[in-house]
Amino acid sequence: MKIHDVTLPISPSLPVWPGDPAVVLEKVSSMDASAHDNVSRLACGVHTGTHVDAPHHFLNDGRTVEGLSLEILVGPVRVVEIPEDVQVVSAAVLQKAAIPSGTVRLLLKTRNSQLWERHQQEFFPGFVGISADVAD
Repeated sequence: MKIHDVTLPISPSLPVWPGDPAVVLEKVSSMDASAHDNVSRLACGVHTGTHVDAPHHFLNDGRTVEGLSLEILVGPVRVVEIPEDVQVVSAAVLQKAAIPSGTVRLLLKTRNSQLWERHQQEFFPGFVGISADVAD
């Protein structure tokens, strides 16, 4: 079984959405400085890095992330590679991908992945997004 880990490391150089809090990683104690332990403090917005957007992020209906079942996030997945020239993934783009009916989990591999491969540290507004018809 192949495992797809799509998480990004969280660090102060990780780009965040404009206006969101930056990642702060602060060493609180260090064994190198004679402390008996190493302790760090991490501060960031909940919309940082690889994350699951809760329905409450865009719908003010109270459905927050802790109410999501972990079973929907783990299991067999279909990975679809989106062509490089696609700026917005629409229903028409996905129809060309011939996704089998009954697909429960879908990962879209877009050119956005190249941003992380180049260690992009600035937020890039030209990222590939999805259209409303795909979100529905």
